[in-house]
Amino acid sequence: ILKADFNDVSMLVTDEALLEERKAMKEMKTSFSEKNNNTKKDEVWTNAFSSVLKNIPVLDYSLSNKKGSKEMPIHSNKIEGITQDKALYLEIENDEMSGYRMLKGDLAFAGLTKEIENNGIYLVDYKGKRAIRQIKSLGGSKILLVSNNGSLLTETLEKKEVNVVAKIKRIEINL
Repeated sequence: ILKADFNDVSMLVTDEALLEERKAMKEMKTSFSEKNNNTKKDEVWTNAFSSVLKNIPVLDYSLSNKKGSKEMPIHSNKIEGITQDKALYLEIENDEMSGYRMLKGDLAFAGLTKEIENNGIYLVDYKGKRAIRQIKSLGGSKILLVSNNGSLLTETLEKKEVNVVAKIKRIEINL
């Protein structure tokens, strides 16, 4: 009779009110759940990555002064083949090994060890100082310590005179 759609007449007021109410409810739910979910998500991601990523300390040669840390992935409870509790970064303190492209400020990824492998590069403690040297076995109880600051320098020592602290696995250079 009125030539109007039934929805236009009876639902006009309630549709607008319903839409506004739904919008307000949605905004409240979103803001409430975002606050709760963000903290929950952060905790979940932290827990999830704690078994996959580990902060490796960046230390000086004394291993007592922490200069920072770097996150590294863990694979089979090891970080690049090194047990995760023995992995560390050393900040190169001088240019004594510049012939091996180890310059002051570079980072050396290393693992704590006491064992010597032939032709490895190590952080060693000898003659009252700590330094990075290449170690070559000469047979018996003799070893050769090699440094290269543009020219090759060698020292022949008894194994018992040298305490190996860590084996260098790789160098990260700063440009």
